[in-house]
Amino acid sequence: VTSVSDAEAHNFGRAEHYDHATRYDRAAEYLDVVRQLWDTWEENAIAPDKAAGTYGDPAKVHYADHAGKWFDVKGPLSLPRPPQGHPVLIQAGASGSFQDLATRNAEVVFAVYPDIDRAKAGYRGFKDDVAAAGRSPNAVKILPGMVPIIADSDDAAADLLGELDALVEPLAGLSFMSGSMNYDLADHATRIRVSDDGML
Repeated sequence: VTSVSDAEAHNFGRAEHYDHATRYDRAAEYLDVVRQLWDTWEENAIAPDKAAGTYGDPAKVHYADHAGKWFDVKGPLSLPRPPQGHPVLIQAGASGSFQDLATRNAEVVFAVYPDIDRAKAGYRGFKDDVAAAGRSPNAVKILPGMVPIIADSDDAAADLLGELDALVEPLAGLSFMSGSMNYDLADHATRIRVSDDGML
């Protein structure tokens, strides 16, 4: 996730976050860098030899020597590669830039759709894009983001959903929305009215 919050940018020496296009340009190079780093250790590079006093085979550990627009990384990684070679790449997002990056790189995509019809269309479209990028559509799994409401009937489920919605504290909801939009809704506090049923 390339994020959107200026509050997160503050933790990395920036006053504000990069714009959308820049974030994804940087993310694409970042993926290239981490893949290079994971590959700085070949399989079976660790070969402890007590008698020789060695831990690994230097011929199987390499520099990354990446010099790009966003990152300059010599390497090698300070840890050996995991048994599966590379960790699973999971991405989340919905924009066209996200789709482009995910179709070329992701192994799992976390996606949120407002209804089942749009979820089906999004699934088919994304799988088509993966194939167009030269990968097998089965190379990427889609993990739908949803909150199942389970009850004995549709009416009972609707009632339960109403109960759950009523538990959301308005200020907590506004705080979450502020973070998601990178916009401080507190600036408009005098314009927000909470009804008797707790809804905004």
